[in-house]
Amino acid sequence: MQIETTTLPLSKLVYNTGQIEGVPKNPRKINEKKQQQLRDSILENPEMLELREIIVIPHGKKYVTIAGNMRLRALREIGTKESLVKIIPEDTPADQIKAYIIKDNVSYGEHDWELINYDDWDIATLEDWGLEVVHIEPEGLHDDLNNDGDHNQQPQLTVTFKDNTQLQKAETAIREIIEGHFPESNISVILAE
Repeated sequence: MQIETTTLPLSKLVYNTGQIEGVPKNPRKINEKKQQQLRDSILENPEMLELREIIVIPHGKKYVTIAGNMRLRALREIGTKESLVKIIPEDTPADQIKAYIIKDNVSYGEHDWELINYDDWDIATLEDWGLEVVHIEPEGLHDDLNNDGDHNQQPQLTVTFKDNTQLQKAETAIREIIEGHFPESNISVILAE
């Protein structure tokens, strides 16, 4: 497979709307806050676009964006006229294109929140960069919470959401974090009446 790296005018790039046979439209979405962070990130570190190019495929007289639809949108919003891209061959099989679309956004690793929270990282800066920071308190910080004389009561953490939709969205992520760090814990979800 011959992959070409070149600079193209943004006017030649189109979003993936499902126009390639066998390839569904881009399954990614972004909220306005994250889109603003992406715009800011590009303005602060434009060299990142050279380190992680938009991936496109020829389609007629245009190029369909396979990976980087949100970056393309951000570039247009800040008035950029061209971008470095990687062009995959027009005869790339649909299944391979679909794999690129998904794999471009998969994170195989995970952050070590204890290192991030307590070492040389500025939490506010990380959040400005778009990282959703998980705050972990140092061990022993809340040891005195259960000093009410009842040594049989187990410590608990209560999180309140504004509605059940918010709760459902957070439940999976919370479970992964808690079970990853505290496998002995018991997680209960209680719906408000």
